[in-house]
Order: sequence, then structure tokens, then C-alpha cells
Amino acid sequence: MEAVGTAVERSQSGTAVQAVFVASERYLSVYENSGGQLGLVRDENTVDQIVRAYTYLRALSDTFAINNATLQRFESLQAARSTEAGNAHAQLEGYGDIVRETHHKAMSAIGDAQLAIQTYLGEPYGTTE
Repeated sequence: MEAVGTAVERSQSGTAVQAVFVASERYLSVYENSGGQLGLVRDENTVDQIVRAYTYLRALSDTFAINNATLQRFESLQAARSTEAGNAHAQLEGYGDIVRETHHKAMSAIGDAQLAIQTYLGEPYGTTE
């Protein structure tokens, strides 16, 4: 089975993202439990990048929740041979571009946050030599 991120990246513009991402409401609990500690970071750019990454990851989780529900609706309608299945599939196709855009922004924000943290720490954080 293909990873969800890979499925999103491989999907084509204008098509449905037929991948299910299952996440609990507390998927980002590390940030949520320690977000108050960001005031200890003395670099505004680093804080901004961490908050930006969290915001986009949260948006991605919400985006997938909507995509998952629409995909489930489409599959149910298709199994019931309902004439509404076509409408649900059209919604999935339209929403696919939103999923792809949100995924791209989230992955970019993560990279930016990692770079900001590395710069702030003054070391190649997360790399091995």
C-alpha cells in the first residue's frame, strides 16, 4: 500500500485523491503540549516557521478529514449504484486540488521550520556526518 503523502504527490491535477489519512484529534499533540514554550526561543523567524508548520499541518489534517468523508460517501453511493455517485466523484475531483495544494504547503512549511531550527541551533540538526 502506498503512503498517503506519496499518493497525493503522484496524483494528477484535476483528479480525486483516493487516499485515506487516518489521524486522531491529538495527532499534533507534541506541539499542542509544548507550544507555550515557544516564548523561550529568542528568534522570531524560528518561532514563526514552527507556528506556520503547525498551522499547515493542522489544515492538512482537516483537509483530509473532509476528503475522507467525501470519499466514503462516494464509495457508499457507488456500491448502492446511486445516480448521486457521479456528483460525489465530481466533488472529489474538485477537492483533489485543494488536498494537493494543502499537502504541498504543509511539506514546504515543515522544511522551512527544520531549516530555521537548524540555523537557530547553529548546527546541522537532524543530520549525520
